[in-house]
Amino acid sequence: RNAVLLKLTAEGDFVWARHFDQAWHVDDLQLAVRDDGSIYLGFIYGRRVDADPGPGESIFSIPDSSNGMNSLIVHLDSNGDFLWARNHSSSSALRPLVIDRSGGVIVAQRSGLLRRYSTAGTELWNRLLEGPSDIYVWDSIAGDDDDFYLLGVVNQQSVTIGTQHGDDSD
Repeated sequence: RNAVLLKLTAEGDFVWARHFDQAWHVDDLQLAVRDDGSIYLGFIYGRRVDADPGPGESIFSIPDSSNGMNSLIVHLDSNGDFLWARNHSSSSALRPLVIDRSGGVIVAQRSGLLRRYSTAGTELWNRLLEGPSDIYVWDSIAGDDDDFYLLGVVNQQSVTIGTQHGDDSD
């Protein structure tokens, strides 16, 4: 399965389409649009994906010997042209992408791994929610004060914010 992004006018007229070439599988797609019209996409993929939907290439891959999946965050401008992509060796399902007040993006994964990126793609911070049992993030939003809110499920009453998670981005 390949990912495709379509842009339509408010009247439903076609503007453009962008296709992400995939060698095996793409799933758990997420989408967020900034006030300036630029777009953040998030998805998990298997084996290989070209994150640049245009004539260029931004290839991310997993060894053929692995049946694993990775997660990918892609930033496109308002015309659907590639700006940057960040790959993470985690197959945990992505939750809704949250645009912060500065226009950056906060990415929450179901596993409790959180990442915040600037508009230029610089990772500003990452954290791992920790507890005595599994933590599952289901939804997230940024408030007017630019604080970040998460909604999830935990089997225990205590949750802590772990120290910065190791950098596994490409």
